[in-house]
Amino acid sequence: MRTIYYSRTFLSIIGGVIAGILGLTGIAGFLFYFAIMMATSAAVAVKAGFNVERFFDSWNRITLDGLTAGLMSFVLFWVFAYDIVHIF
Repeated sequence: MRTIYYSRTFLSIIGGVIAGILGLTGIAGFLFYFAIMMATSAAVAVKAGFNVERFFDSWNRITLDGLTAGLMSFVLFWVFAYDIVHIF
């Protein structure tokens, strides 16, 4: 679970920078974040061979764990990258 948490945090940071560089604002940025998190969950499920119960407690562990912490990292780097590229 720690590995999934760290990968979500890393992808949130990378996604925030990409969203900021692309100039996404408002709801489009948040939709971009949730698309990244859905892709991450799908990649973990594929890596587990869709036999999630063998490696994790439930599907909720790979879909919802670290979602809010990742959101805070995403917003931080999204705003930072947007400010650097589009404002300064």
